[in-house]
Amino acid sequence: MLDGIYFEKLGIPTAVFCTQVFMTQGRIMAQAHGYEDYPLIEVFHPISNRTSESLKLEAERVLEDTVRLLVKK
Repeated sequence: MLDGIYFEKLGIPTAVFCTQVFMTQGRIMAQAHGYEDYPLIEVFHPISNRTSESLKLEAERVLEDTVRLLVKK
């Protein structure tokens, strides 16, 4: 989370992924560092026990948001 904020402050676009159960903490962390509306990409939780196919489907689901954040102008 903080890595993304630090890179953004340097002008480097980021895409930060946060699992469902940590979205609130992620938003609080972003707000504490001056980013009220920091865009987090929410992914399912847990990730560690998912199959390759399930991970691929989740990656495809968030791909558009990820690209949008990385190529923003």
